Amino acid sequence: AGGRQGGEAVLGLDHLDAPRAQRARHGGAHEGCVVRDEHAQALVTPPIAWAEREAYFRQGLRVDPNSQNTRGFYAGLLLSAGRIDEAMIEEERSVALDPLSTGKTSVFAFIKFARGRQDGALDLIRRARSTRPAHPLAAHIHLTIATWGGRPKDGEALLSDPAFASVIA
Repeated sequence: AGGRQGGEAVLGLDHLDAPRAQRARHGGAHEGCVVRDEHAQALVTPPIAWAEREAYFRQGLRVDPNSQNTRGFYAGLLLSAGRIDEAMIEEERSVALDPLSTGKTSVFAFIKFARGRQDGALDLIRRARSTRPAHPLAAHIHLTIATWGGRPKDGEALLSDPAFASVIA
């Protein structure tokens, strides 16, 4: 999803162009390209550059406060930085913008779990999996919440279900 603008090659606006953006940023096959999308820029910025990556996400959210993907990835950055309360707020906003997303709901359940809200997390992941039981991320998060949450019998029950086992294999 590239284009031309003002004589320069312009990278696409979705996060799937991150590998192209990475090459463009560091020369290579797309030398001379510019990264216009703050979300993509945040994804290609080195992982240790927390403040710089956060600034790109915030700038992207100023441009489009209703971008559920930018909010979700920003929540991931906040979670990685140990800012769980803020991550939970951003992921909740992401889910509110895309309530049918099994992936977003699953990540929100994991963040709730990380925050110590085990019962709410378990209810949320069960609800997410009820709509898409074969969703791999949801299955892994369900198993994680069950086993790490001190419910080994729930984890064993999940693993003994052939349908579940085939999803996480």
